Amino acid sequence: LEFAMQEHVLISLFPALPMANAIINATRRIGTVSRPLEPSVRIHRQFLSFGRCGGDGYCNVGILPMGTPCFANNCTTGAMCFDTSCVRGTHTCECTIDSDCDDSNPCTIDTCGPGGTCNYVNATEGSSCDDGIYCNGDDFCSAGICSNHTGDPCALNTFCSNTCNENARNCNRLDNTPCPDSLFCNGMETCQKGLCKSSGDPCIGGGPCNSTCSESAQSDGTGSCAALLGTSCEDGEWCNGEEKCDGSGTCSSGTSPCLPDTPCNSTCN
Repeated sequence: LEFAMQEHVLISLFPALPMANAIINATRRIGTVSRPLEPSVRIHRQFLSFGRCGGDGYCNVGILPMGTPCFANNCTTGAMCFDTSCVRGTHTCECTIDSDCDDSNPCTIDTCGPGGTCNYVNATEGSSCDDGIYCNGDDFCSAGICSNHTGDPCALNTFCSNTCNENARNCNRLDNTPCPDSLFCNGMETCQKGLCKSSGDPCIGGGPCNSTCSESAQSDGTGSCAALLGTSCEDGEWCNGEEKCDGSGTCSSGTSPCLPDTPCNSTCN
């Protein structure tokens, strides 16, 4: 009788499972021979055992047939005993933990209620949030929506960092954009990574009469590298006399040091 009931339970639980008949046939072949069952048969006989489903959702082998309805949790209906577990139910709840209710809205507080239903409450007015857009400034919650923004974060910055770039998420103008500061002696200025950088003294290496920077040396008040008119300079030649800067950046030759009216000193060497 016990064996017949076990066969009935196995077939009713797994009507389409080919293994069911194999298990039954193997068990029948064994019959009442007094010898230990093979390990695989012992395991299948365990599945054929009777079970009782407790209110705590556990199935206890030895009393009621498996397949008896059981309680898994508040969010599952139609569960039944299989081996020692309460399984095969249908999930009916909207959530089981708070994270199941995440609506991707930073301005709502999402929780899972006792009945498995999601609850959504607006976050505190003025709470910080992020709408994913950089160029509208810092964001704050209003009535459950991330809709208040401080505005362009670059508007009050200096020239090289007052242009908002959404893709780069910064305020920097393109590198090498000119950013003149009206000074001559610090060289040409360009934007570099949001800062206006000078190239340095433009007169370095300009020669003996063209390497001294002056901010307002020229008649129009603009800067120049030319040395003052009459500034001594040297071109490396002795026979062209003493050289002087001409005021426009050129070292000009002087008069030959050999006087032409002196017979013995008129040839320069």
